[in-house]
Amino acid sequence: MTAAILEVRDLHVAIGRTEAVRDISFSIDPGETVALVGASGAGKSLTAKAVLGLLPPAAHASGSAVVDGTEILGASRSELGALRGRALAYVPQDALTVLSPVHRVGDQIAGAIASVRGIGKEAARRAAVNALDTVGIPDPAARARDFPHQFSGGMRQRAVIALATAASPRLIVADEPTTALDVRTRTQILDLLRDRCTAMGAGMLIITHDLAVVDEYADRVLAMADGRLLDDTAPERPDVSPRTPLGDAPSLLEVRDLTVEYHMSHVPLHHRFGLGRGRGASVPRRDDAPAGQHTESDLVGEAGRTDVDREGALGRSADRGNGNGNGNGNGNGNALSRSRRRSASRAVDGVSFEIAAGETLALVGPSGSGKSSTAAAVLRLLQPASGTVRFEGTDLTRMTDRELRPLRRRFQPVLQDPYGSLSPRLSAGEAVAEPLRVQRRWDPATGPSKVRELFALTGLDPELTDRRPHELSGGQCQRVNIARALASEPRLLVLDEPTSALDAPLRREIFELLIGLQDRLSLSYLFICHDLEAVRGFAHRVAVMERGKIVRCGPTQEVCDELMGQSSAPAEV
Repeated sequence: MTAAILEVRDLHVAIGRTEAVRDISFSIDPGETVALVGASGAGKSLTAKAVLGLLPPAAHASGSAVVDGTEILGASRSELGALRGRALAYVPQDALTVLSPVHRVGDQIAGAIASVRGIGKEAARRAAVNALDTVGIPDPAARARDFPHQFSGGMRQRAVIALATAASPRLIVADEPTTALDVRTRTQILDLLRDRCTAMGAGMLIITHDLAVVDEYADRVLAMADGRLLDDTAPERPDVSPRTPLGDAPSLLEVRDLTVEYHMSHVPLHHRFGLGRGRGASVPRRDDAPAGQHTESDLVGEAGRTDVDREGALGRSADRGNGNGNGNGNGNGNALSRSRRRSASRAVDGVSFEIAAGETLALVGPSGSGKSSTAAAVLRLLQPASGTVRFEGTDLTRMTDRELRPLRRRFQPVLQDPYGSLSPRLSAGEAVAEPLRVQRRWDPATGPSKVRELFALTGLDPELTDRRPHELSGGQCQRVNIARALASEPRLLVLDEPTSALDAPLRREIFELLIGLQDRLSLSYLFICHDLEAVRGFAHRVAVMERGKIVRCGPTQEVCDELMGQSSAPAEV
């Protein structure tokens, strides 16, 4: 009988007086993929960190976790260092937590290979190029000289897999490795992980909340709740009923022949790649933004003047991404070479659609299809090259900033990253109050009660008003973001992947909240998404984008059935 690569027995992990993981036992054989699923706080990540020897200093672990014959719990730093790479590898959710932003990708992989194999620099560099080639990076010799910010999200994750598998480890621990990627890229990365494990005879422990991943890739499923393992079976998929299309409701938003072009060579490097926009980053001031680009303060209508440069670099911008590789701009070096060869590239090409009052339109498509550029043009965060965006009958594309300022509060965004969307310097209550202050609608006598009302409206405990984002869960942070958007009393919310960073139970909670708010407040939603299961239960109609164009638009059930029938993956766009 083949010995297990990973053997976990009676694992307990306590943080302070709280026992977060209790009596966990399981094993993984060579070539086997085991999925660990469960809601936020179930103990999945702590279990994975115990296996990796990466528990925080405040955590105390007992029991046993043996990887390839070596006991992890209680191992010294040197013992763990010798194990990592050779026997144990880690693929995280965010590649930028592993890749250094100041070193070239190839140098980072070469350094790891040299450390594990004990070979010279030149041999390690050649091995790094070969590793990039193995994981499907085009032109690997050239891309090895690039920095992580010059890679798209999918390419960064491929680079991390190259880094993790360069020394042929026996076990790969993948913690939500594809959550921040669109479905098509997600499938490619999971296929790559499976292929690499097969080629190396390695086992894989994959932490996920995506049931499509479980169905397609896992040999066994371990479900966790409250720190304990449940039955060794996959959780059932919830039944999702499609929403009925609305009748002849009046139009709220009308987009006609919208075209967005970009000239990347004119954009400062830190704006091209979204540097400094991650969690903990400060919000750029208006005078920091390049011509034609708007900052977060514009979204809530900050006083002050910034003329729109209709011919500016980002006045015709591509999708700029969000710092974790999930934007529709490729975010890689190829964009730079394209801009030199051509005067402009079209991110959005003649797009037309309408959204009725109280209606949800889902905009779906792969990365690079133009979804986020369309959303940014609707929000007037960039100026389209041509076309019209009529909101409540007014063409936003012909308005100056001063004319637009009173209207901005009527359409608000809810973004993908629950934490990165909030300032770490503000409490939850201050974040919700900020639009009222910026729009000069804050009344010291009634303002605090208004904030409490918004908390109650979005299902938040008023006791959370004094907490900072890092003290809240992902679901609570996204509720704060929704409450903040509602403070402006909008009629339209632009929801750009608002639940992709959350686990399945929290996703359902947020969708239920948004549907309830829509019914109660007669809100309209433009919903950017790639999860067809979410679209089916949330949107009234679906528009499908490919290469900057809308190629299909119709009732949700009809379009989703058609898309799923064309795809081998059950939830793939």
